[in-house]
Amino acid sequence: MKQLKCEMCGSTDLIKQDGVFVCQSCGVKYSVEEAKKMMVEGTVVVEGVVSVDETAKIENWLNLSKNAIDSGNYVEAESYCNKILEIDTENAEVWAIKGKSAGWQTTIAKKRLEEALSCFCKAITLSKSNSEFHDTIYTDFLNLLIAYFDLHCENFKTYASESNVSNITDAVTECSDLKLRLEVELLQTDAENEETKKYYYNLNYVMAEKTYFAALGGYCPVRDIYENSKFNDYATQFEYEQYRDAFQYFTTLLNVAIVLYEGNKEGIIQCYKALIMETKNFSDESVCAYVSGVNYDGSNAWTKVYVDVYVDKLMEYHNKMKELDDSYVVPSRYIPKNNNYSIANSDGSPKGNRELGVDVSTVNNSSSNSGGCYIATCVYGSYDCPQVWTLRRYRDNALASTWYGRAFIRTYYAISPTIVKLFGETNWFKNIWKNKLDKMVSNLQSNGFEDTPYQDKEW
Repeated sequence: MKQLKCEMCGSTDLIKQDGVFVCQSCGVKYSVEEAKKMMVEGTVVVEGVVSVDETAKIENWLNLSKNAIDSGNYVEAESYCNKILEIDTENAEVWAIKGKSAGWQTTIAKKRLEEALSCFCKAITLSKSNSEFHDTIYTDFLNLLIAYFDLHCENFKTYASESNVSNITDAVTECSDLKLRLEVELLQTDAENEETKKYYYNLNYVMAEKTYFAALGGYCPVRDIYENSKFNDYATQFEYEQYRDAFQYFTTLLNVAIVLYEGNKEGIIQCYKALIMETKNFSDESVCAYVSGVNYDGSNAWTKVYVDVYVDKLMEYHNKMKELDDSYVVPSRYIPKNNNYSIANSDGSPKGNRELGVDVSTVNNSSSNSGGCYIATCVYGSYDCPQVWTLRRYRDNALASTWYGRAFIRTYYAISPTIVKLFGETNWFKNIWKNKLDKMVSNLQSNGFEDTPYQDKEW
């Protein structure tokens, strides 16, 4: 007598249930008589179409795929989905899980968002007008796009380079295109759904925020290395050139963020304030490079014309702020400062100041005793605005008139730059100081300190 063996799948795991023998692997059922013949003769002729019930198997794989994706094992989740789709290609839920698991395997080097979109579109088509299910798909795909964009932003923060700037701008186009294509699919499928308007998510705002912080995250560390070297003694030419390149990437990304913010006035103003502050600082550093004779491209020495390019941009940003806020006061044209230090040679030795056939006397050498109102400039966004003009008058005409006032000023200028560096970009810092400074400025103006344009005194 032969062992009872399923003729459909070859399994020997057959159990008698409700008067018939059931194959535990494929679900085929055999009557007692058929089972006897199989054991004696070894074969049973099955006539007609045999339907194999694989519901239990599919359900098991589906649960396993869900568990895998919840634990972040996207490769395993996709594997289970593929097994199910070999049996049932019309399962919308499985297509959605496959799209999600494929999408989360995306890297900068290996993009799978197109594949994810294809799976999601298949799931939408199969699920007809299941609005709740479509909402889930839309949210899942947006999360994938945001995560993908974030990969490029984090990459730029780690290494600020021209290629990584290009990667971010390319990712803006990619994500916008993919999002639009999914929305078109949703709208076509849910044509009768009155809530289709909810599929218009402002991805541009999210990308604008991430671009803004990526610009700061990639630029500030390079700038700080340069400034630390400068204040310790002198900066090398290499450090200056690294700073110069990082500043170019910074301005490019902030201009991308401005476009992405679209009608978000607060976001656009945030970008212009950062551009004004850093362009002003960079124009000062460019004057130092110009005076010290640092080469721009390895052969052509810096010229004052090049420095003026940044001052032109600075004034352009001030005018943009005026367009956004009628109360904003555009200051007079900024005169960059030579901060009395030299860029070093490539071997680390100090590079002496030298004139490059141009009149350097036109550059403003500010007194080392007076300086920028760091916290006030951070709060109000400009060194040349009515509030800061009032504070500068108070500093020069009241505080500086006494020895203890001058001691306070020197102490303030010793510690405030570090405070602004650490906390100047945070809203809580600006809000705390703005309330205090607004009251102080109001009191000073009441006591006769004007808010008109002002030139600092030397003391």
